[in-house]
Amino acid sequence: GVLAAPTAYPLVPRRIDGEWQVEKAPAGGDTTNSDTAYYVVDLTVPQDLSLAASGVAVEAMERGDGTVTQRFVTGPMRDFAFALGPFESSEAIVDGVIVRAWVLPEHEPDADDMLDAAARQLTILNDLFGQYPYIELDVVDAPGAFGGIEYPGIVFIGTLGTTWLVEPTVHEVAHQWFYGLIGDDQLHEPWLDEALASYAEVLYYEETGQRGAAAGLLSQFRNWLRSYPDPTLPIGRGVGDYPGPDAYGAFVYGKGALFLDALRGEIGEEAFGEFLRAYFDQERYGFATADEFQQTAESACACDLDELFDLWVWHGGEIPGL
Repeated sequence: GVLAAPTAYPLVPRRIDGEWQVEKAPAGGDTTNSDTAYYVVDLTVPQDLSLAASGVAVEAMERGDGTVTQRFVTGPMRDFAFALGPFESSEAIVDGVIVRAWVLPEHEPDADDMLDAAARQLTILNDLFGQYPYIELDVVDAPGAFGGIEYPGIVFIGTLGTTWLVEPTVHEVAHQWFYGLIGDDQLHEPWLDEALASYAEVLYYEETGQRGAAAGLLSQFRNWLRSYPDPTLPIGRGVGDYPGPDAYGAFVYGKGALFLDALRGEIGEEAFGEFLRAYFDQERYGFATADEFQQTAESACACDLDELFDLWVWHGGEIPGL
């Protein structure tokens, strides 16, 4: 999720690369991990409410008692999620994908902005990283979802009715690539999805011609980091290895995005683009590690990045300009 959406989960065994992960989750962060799987899910719901879910609805059967059973099937996904409510929907088709916005009646004025941001980000990330492989993407108005919460094929946005809508939307859409498609251990190496989703906000502004907004967002990340007593901490720690949720956010999200900008500056635009596409091609549907991330970046630039990764990811230290 975005920074405003740290989510603590109870002790629930999940599978990562075939192994159960049973340690108790710390406070803050997204701390569950799942291997990809195919889902077939039947949901029986009131007929007068709208249902949005991961995957695609393939059939519906009225029960005769005011309810309907809908069957959803998915491609390879890590989780299945759904939202039920008095939603109004609108949609756009982007690169063959149906992007659908679901909003509550009181937030109808925000529907077009949310749909537009999601559709644009889908186009941008298809081009920069690789193709979104599913038929649909649902973006759902979900008050109480903090800034936002991501699930495969569906994301919840908790900021409709406020001025902070575009960044949570494009951040959560980016999670379709980072954690959704390119998995990572969200408990121990959370920067691998949160830093990339945060930097995808910067890329969104750049690719839509809003370079001032992109620079402004990077400045916000720098100011956020400077407000923390010790900005030298590395980004590569686990959720529970920071002093608290505020520090976790500042380093994993804010400093993580700044690291990606530094990596881009270090290896150059061409190699950075090659890296993004190679990383997606190699890691989708599996679990990436920080070591593999570094190796892929080094292959793209044909250079040694130990010093850069030691400074930002592994050990930390004083960074000029921060």
